[in-house]
Amino acid sequence: MKDKNYCLNLIVLLLMAIACLNSHAQKPTLEISFTAIDDTVYQSFDSIIINNLTQECDTILYYPDTVLILDYISSVNESKRSKDGNFILSQNSPNPFDEKTSFNLVLLDGDKITIRVSDLLGRQIGYFKGNFQPGRHDFTFYPGSEKYYLLSVTVNRATKSIKMFHTGSGPSSSCRIIYEGAESISNPLKFFKSTNTFVFNPGDELLYVGYSNSVESATVDSPTSSQLITFQFATNIRCPGTQFINYEGQIYNTIQVRSQCWLHENLNFETRNSWCFNNNPDHCDTYGRMYLWDAAITACPEGWHLPTDNEWKILEGVADSQHGILDPVWNQSGGWRGYDVSTNLKSKSGWNPSSGNGLDLYGFTSYPGGYRFTSGWFIGRTSEQGYWCSTESDEALAWHRFTAFNFDGIFRFPFDKNFGFYVRCVKD
Repeated sequence: MKDKNYCLNLIVLLLMAIACLNSHAQKPTLEISFTAIDDTVYQSFDSIIINNLTQECDTILYYPDTVLILDYISSVNESKRSKDGNFILSQNSPNPFDEKTSFNLVLLDGDKITIRVSDLLGRQIGYFKGNFQPGRHDFTFYPGSEKYYLLSVTVNRATKSIKMFHTGSGPSSSCRIIYEGAESISNPLKFFKSTNTFVFNPGDELLYVGYSNSVESATVDSPTSSQLITFQFATNIRCPGTQFINYEGQIYNTIQVRSQCWLHENLNFETRNSWCFNNNPDHCDTYGRMYLWDAAITACPEGWHLPTDNEWKILEGVADSQHGILDPVWNQSGGWRGYDVSTNLKSKSGWNPSSGNGLDLYGFTSYPGGYRFTSGWFIGRTSEQGYWCSTESDEALAWHRFTAFNFDGIFRFPFDKNFGFYVRCVKD
C-alpha cells in the first residue's frame, strides 16, 4: 500500500510539473488585424501607429503588414535586455523612402552582428556582417527595384526585424547596406533601460491610428481577444448601416467622422437631473437636454455611450486643420487648444454674434446651447456650448469640452460633476 501511495503521489507531482511547464511555454497572445474602408468601399492604407495610452509607448506597422501581435508580459518594468537580447534596432527613417533610408543599432555589449535583407517572398537580397563595440552604429540602406523589404539583425542568436517601404523605381542591381560609423554612449546600460519599447498588459487602452494618402483615422480600444479593426475614412455622411436610431420615441440622425459614428443631435432623453435651458421645453427641441455627469454617464441608448476624453481627442485631431490626432496639443488642459477645431465643428448658424458661426465641415453641427451652473443658473445660450466626457478626473470632477463664439480652439478642463452640460453619444 505504501508503494502504491508513493507512485500515486509521484504521478501527481509529475502532472503538476508538466502543467507548470506548459503554462510557461504557452505565451498568451492576441492578434489585432486591420483593414480600411471609405464609406463601404475598400480603402488601401499606408501605415498604422499603435499607441499604448496606458503605458505611454507605441509601435508602427507598414503596409502590407496589417497584423499586430500582442504578447502579454508579466511586468511593465521588464527590461528590453531580458526580452530582446542586448541590442536595439531602430525603425528606418524616412519610411516610406525614395532613394535611400537610414537605421541604427545600439549595442549594450560588443558582439558580432549579421544583417540580412529579404523581399516579400523571403529571398535574401542583401547581407552585411561584422564585429562591433558597444555604442550606437549608423547605417544607410540603398534599395534595389523592390517595393517592400524585411531587414533582420541577429546578435548573439537574438533577431529583430523592421519592414521598409520603397516608393521609388530603384536600380535593377541589388540593394546595399553601408556602414556610416559609430557613436559611443557613456552609460550604455542606463540608455538601454531608458529606451522606450512597446509593451502590453490586459486592460491597457490602445489608440490605433491608420494613415491613407496622408489622411488619418483612429479609434481606441482595450482588447481582450483577437479581433479585426476596420478604419473608416469617410466623413460627413450618415453612418453606413445606422443612418438613424429611434430612442424613447425620438428620432436621431447619425454622422460618420472617420472611424467614429456619432449621433448628429444632442441627446434629448428626459431623466432625473436633466434640464432644458431655462426650463423651457422649446430649447430642448433645438439643443437637447443638459445633464449632471452622473445622469449623463448612463443616458445614451444601448449600443452607444458617452464619449471618453480620448475619443474627444480623436474627434479634435480629425477636425483641426493644423494639429493631427497624435499631436500633444490635445493633452493640454485649462486653455483653448487647437487651431480651428471649434470652427470646423460648430454649426453654420445660430451663434450670436454671427461672426461666431462655424463651418460645420464634418457634419457634427454643434449648436450653442449654453450650460447650467451648480446653483441652477443657466447661461450662454447662443454663445457657448459644453459637452460631458465619461472620463473622471477624480471623485468630484470629470473632463468636459467647451466651445464659444469668439474662439476657434476648444477648451478642455475637469469640471464639477454637478454642472449641467450636453451629451453627444458615440457608437460602441
